Amino acid sequence: MIPLKQMADFARRNRYCNTILVENGIATSTNLDIYLSAKADLPDGVYRAVDMAEYAITGAGIAPVDEIGPEPPDTGEDIATIRIDCGALQAVKHAMAKQDVRYYLNGFCISEGEIVAADGHRLARHRNAYTGDLPHQVIVPADAVKFLPKKGMIECRITERFAIFPGMAAKLIDGKFPDYNRVIPEAGQTLGRVPVDTIKKAQEIVKARKPGGTPALEFTPDSAVLHMKGEEPRRITDTTDFPWSAAFKLGYLSDIVKAAPAGTIRQSRGTDPMRVDSGDLTLVSMPTRV
Repeated sequence: MIPLKQMADFARRNRYCNTILVENGIATSTNLDIYLSAKADLPDGVYRAVDMAEYAITGAGIAPVDEIGPEPPDTGEDIATIRIDCGALQAVKHAMAKQDVRYYLNGFCISEGEIVAADGHRLARHRNAYTGDLPHQVIVPADAVKFLPKKGMIECRITERFAIFPGMAAKLIDGKFPDYNRVIPEAGQTLGRVPVDTIKKAQEIVKARKPGGTPALEFTPDSAVLHMKGEEPRRITDTTDFPWSAAFKLGYLSDIVKAAPAGTIRQSRGTDPMRVDSGDLTLVSMPTRV
């Protein structure tokens, strides 16, 4: 079960149905893609989300309303039960697309013991990310991640149409995830560790300057240079491990620092994707122009 306040906030933002159904001490809410459940010590009935949020905070008495509540999902036949490493999911979530027209990228793919996310500009793959046998790949919507723990193992029941977790059922995305193994470049030349200090220094400058556009960090054989819209390039450091010039969006590099701060960078040439490996985690980021 998820916290009642979190479910009430979800229902308040819900355009489909902002009421909550309580039956036998269990509250449920849905936007048709995500179904949430939480414990609620209330009489059976349908409640307004705004009232439920107040009840979750203060414990004040609330009464059901004469409205239609959410219907339970039609999950279909069971396919498999697996256990997912929530830490692995946290490590790849930054690469999930958001409201992309390529709808099959708006989530994470579970397949062959791996969890993968990609948005067309970067990719994250975590091997050994779950236990159990899954006969085919499934794609779980990105919104599901915010309702899952950040660490530990969690059971997930896969059905024909849903991925069902404790307290949540997420409607599977009806599509086929791209062949991500073709996107991941060969190892290439090893260029050392992720330059965490350099990236953090660039982040501090951007935070202070608040430039428009998309800042980028360019690595050359003798320097790392920060590029910001409307400003002259700013030299961050006088040394790098790059034998050529290669630039990347600072936001992408920041996500790499969070997910794989001790990762090893590999690249074949400056115009090729950069690959970062850290244990079972592989991150891929496309270069950008500056």
